[in-house]
Amino acid sequence: MRRRWIVFVPVVLFPVLSAHAQDTLRLTLDDCIRMALEKNPGYLAVTQQTQVARGRVREALGSFLPQVNLQGSYTWLEKVFAVEIPPLFSFPGLPAKPIRTELDFTLDYQGSVQFTQPIFTSGRLWHSFQQARLAQQLAVQQVREARQQIILQTIRSFYGCLLADEFVRVAEQAVAVAQEHRQTVERQRQVGMATDFDVLRARVQEANLLPRLAQARNGQRVAYLALKTVVGLGPETPVRLIGQFEYRKPELPLEEAIRLALRRRPEVRQAEIQRDMGEHALKLVKASDNPSLALVGNYNFRSNVLTSKLDRWDDYYTVNVALSLPIFDGFTTHARVTQARAQLTSADLGLEATRRTVRLEVEQAYLKFQEAEERLNSQRTNVDQARESVRIAELSYRQGLITNLDVISAQLALTEAETNWSQALHDCSVADAEIRKAIGILGEEGSELP
Repeated sequence: MRRRWIVFVPVVLFPVLSAHAQDTLRLTLDDCIRMALEKNPGYLAVTQQTQVARGRVREALGSFLPQVNLQGSYTWLEKVFAVEIPPLFSFPGLPAKPIRTELDFTLDYQGSVQFTQPIFTSGRLWHSFQQARLAQQLAVQQVREARQQIILQTIRSFYGCLLADEFVRVAEQAVAVAQEHRQTVERQRQVGMATDFDVLRARVQEANLLPRLAQARNGQRVAYLALKTVVGLGPETPVRLIGQFEYRKPELPLEEAIRLALRRRPEVRQAEIQRDMGEHALKLVKASDNPSLALVGNYNFRSNVLTSKLDRWDDYYTVNVALSLPIFDGFTTHARVTQARAQLTSADLGLEATRRTVRLEVEQAYLKFQEAEERLNSQRTNVDQARESVRIAELSYRQGLITNLDVISAQLALTEAETNWSQALHDCSVADAEIRKAIGILGEEGSELP
């Protein structure tokens, strides 16, 4: 059951002096998550990896299809072959001259079309294709991981802003209460019911709260800047958050949550895919030492004249079946097999390590939520009691029943109680999101396992 805690916070505008009300963005938590998924550059960069992986799958699939290449050439300058034939007859008084003849065996325009179709590759093409397909699945899981991480970061930033608003409200309230008490002490001093020491103590208490207020306001600015960075807004964009702390207790027992996490966490799926890729990599390396068979065809044409008349071109063709059988490669295949086996073992160990890490993260998330809920329950009535204590302390001080120090102690207790209550609400809300992230269902509630 989801619990909602309404926290009334003042409107926060950055910058206050230059922004108009109509320019202020009113954002809910869902709005912030949607904007982060649409504008966060880190997440968008990860999503592009799916396009890269899809292209590699098509590239690997193309290796199964025939390859056709067209090539052409033109002989611009050549040295022809010259033949000298000695004279067959000679006459007295007439010198005999050899006959010189130039023979041109080269045709100026030549072209060829080559066709290659793999027939049998000992599984090399198949394992390459399977690796590309698994790489595409790996990219999908990487996008899932990045999506859940950016959602969790947005939730943390959103609730961090609400907590910062609460801290500012508590600090302003503490200053206002201290100011009111200081005025009361000064009035009591005028009628002789308080000492100069009481006035000084009240003024010191008020002054001590001002740095806390400045610190709270600075933390508020930092929190809003962090949220704007996550959702892709400029630092000068005025923002007003519409929402409250909300959380729900885990519905699944711890062991069932762990089993679900081992099935749904993208990190586990990535480790499993990497192990499968390692198996195909090993088979691919082993296949490189096996024979391959391909069908190769060539069609050649040539002419001394560039013309469209087919009878002016000489042509011929060949069709071959090419068999390649590796005999000795200097033991490189053996070395590559050793590397592939080591990488596969590393992938198996990495999978086991990932599963243990996921189990630990789920347990830590559950424990963190339990601790935050215990703090929240302990503070459930404490704030009301602290407020009542301050009211009674002020009345008692005016009647001279208690000292100034008792009033200041009550005020400090109220500030601490409200701070603890807001912090516990924040921690429960964030811990709820962290549990869903640890299980692997954050942002995917109700969806099927990819």
